[in-house]
Amino acid sequence: MHMRFFILLLLCLTTAAGAAFAAQEKPRYRDDVRDIREQEIVEMLVTRGLQQDLPFRIAALDLNGDGVDEWIVRQDGASNCKAQASCKFFIAGLSERKPVLLALITAGELEIMTDRLYGINKLAVYKNPNSDYDFRTYAWTPEKSTFSEL
Repeated sequence: MHMRFFILLLLCLTTAAGAAFAAQEKPRYRDDVRDIREQEIVEMLVTRGLQQDLPFRIAALDLNGDGVDEWIVRQDGASNCKAQASCKFFIAGLSERKPVLLALITAGELEIMTDRLYGINKLAVYKNPNSDYDFRTYAWTPEKSTFSEL
């Protein structure tokens, strides 16, 4: 009897953990810009002194469901970001057809959550060098016009 209960409990916990993991998605980064909009985003970062001559990767995704992409530019200090590395993530969008910086986050990794606040996806931000699974939740904060830790 105890063994059946233990197996059922283990199955429930495994299913719940899998569902929590499925609620986040890694951005699909590319090595090069694919169009003029992405080139404008990178140029805006360079002009503002944020993007240096380091390797970067870029991902286009719609964070607020309006049909217009926002971009995450990951500036790699090393060839691959991990939870132990400090990589800069720039989140940019368009305002009146011009690129704007929406956030600058230093972390090892960043994932997009399915949960939303103010109609904008929350972010899972991994900063803990001792744990690949420990993340902080960031959400759009209208009064600051940026993503902030909750």
